[in-house]
Amino acid sequence: MFLSIVIPVWQEAKRLHRTFAGIERLRDALPYQPEVIFVDDGSTDSTVEIIKTKKYRVIVQGHRGEGAAVRTGMLAANGLYRMAADADWSMPPEQA
Repeated sequence: MFLSIVIPVWQEAKRLHRTFAGIERLRDALPYQPEVIFVDDGSTDSTVEIIKTKKYRVIVQGHRGEGAAVRTGMLAANGLYRMAADADWSMPPEQA
């Protein structure tokens, strides 16, 4: 595994379609398939269920904040390189 992308999420059910679109754009821009790990930080909406329908790996933890979610994902990642990305792609996916 070359690159792992960790995406912390909390109450993102209504915005996940943009997250998934960004993942596809990133995959199209890379010459290899990255590992994608979502870390749910205690969402009470349907965030986890929606991620699971797309067959992405999702780690569920209690609400401890974004930093804790990123740490959990980084420790679980297998990639030689690892990056965190916001669910709303504040940094364009192609810049990875």
